[in-house]
Amino acid sequence: MKTSTLDPPPAKPVTSKASASRATREPLADPRARRLPRAAALFALFAWAAFGPTSEIAALTRLAAAAACLVTVVLRLPWLAAAWIPDLVCHTMYRAKPSGARHVPARGGALIVANHVSYLDAFFLLSASPRPIRFLVDESFARHPFYGLFLEAAGAIPVRAGASRADRERALAAAAETLSEGGLVAIFAEGSITRTGSLLPFRRGLEWIARRAGAPILPVHLGVRPGSWLTYLSPGRLVRFPRRVLEPVTIAFGAPLAPETSATRVRAAVAAMDGRLSDRAGEPLERGKV
Repeated sequence: MKTSTLDPPPAKPVTSKASASRATREPLADPRARRLPRAAALFALFAWAAFGPTSEIAALTRLAAAAACLVTVVLRLPWLAAAWIPDLVCHTMYRAKPSGARHVPARGGALIVANHVSYLDAFFLLSASPRPIRFLVDESFARHPFYGLFLEAAGAIPVRAGASRADRERALAAAAETLSEGGLVAIFAEGSITRTGSLLPFRRGLEWIARRAGAPILPVHLGVRPGSWLTYLSPGRLVRFPRRVLEPVTIAFGAPLAPETSATRVRAAVAAMDGRLSDRAGEPLERGKV
């Protein structure tokens, strides 16, 4: 509220030493900090329920307690779930092997461009990246009752398939703005999950985003075996249940590319990280923005 020169100066609030010291201990600027004790209690309960001595409580009750903790974290603390559940998945269901994370800039924006092999690709990237990532995703994923929770917590930017040109450009502009503000944005430039294991043509929306923001492009290759959980064995044949535990997965970050790099060259850089794909790097590019 503005005051004129005739108004008395506002009185300074009187604070005791105790309240001042309490204020320094409580980082109220970040509301998440106040939820950390609750999260720690949930993790402790989950650990006790999942790994506690079986002689004290029935196994079924312990399992129910563990499930209740997970549901509570996902529903009440989605930002925390987005931070640790990808790690949990990548190191229990999979044997994730990240490499080249040194190429991720410590600060400043960068556009991560990865191939799309499975429905868990976002988890692989979140687990391997040393920094948070926003994803440009199809609106159907953002509305999904399971994936949507994590994508919303990660600040996903939805874009509807078949959207108008204006809607597509708004989504791309939001991604470019995040890069300009120093954030990381990931895009699966193929536009859909491969049904054959082959690298699909890259769409040109990545060019528009990188050039508008002036941000480097970071190619990433996800090495997921076709036929593993939530990949396609063939068109129309989705593997809905895990067939083995500790499935090997590689997440390889390549050297940054200039913002002016074409989608064709970015595709070639991703393909070069996997010899099985390098011979297809020169396939014609699919038209379209996203």
